[in-house]
Amino acid sequence: MMKRFAVLLFVFLFLLFCSLPAAAEDVSKEIEKLKKEVENLLKKIEELEKKQADTELKAKEAEKKAVEVEKKADKVEKRLFKKADLYAQIRAFYLNFDKDKDHDNRYNY
Repeated sequence: MMKRFAVLLFVFLFLLFCSLPAAAEDVSKEIEKLKKEVENLLKKIEELEKKQADTELKAKEAEKKAVEVEKKADKVEKRLFKKADLYAQIRAFYLNFDKDKDHDNRYNY
């Protein structure tokens, strides 16, 4: 009985040690695949970081342009508002003048 157990143990260990190099090759192939995937992911991360930096730079430039345009628009708006305000004052004067004709002594006969 001890002989059978010893033989079975020997056969088991022999088969185990024979299969280890094959398993090691499979593991090394998987490791290489994983390394390649990690490298690809790192490249993608770098590309995305570059794109993000470019986008942030473009956003800052767009904000600067928006501020400049807003300043120019304010200047133009002030000019137009002054003109529009003058036109509104003239219009109001003549409209009120027409309404106040009855109260003006020159038109009372």
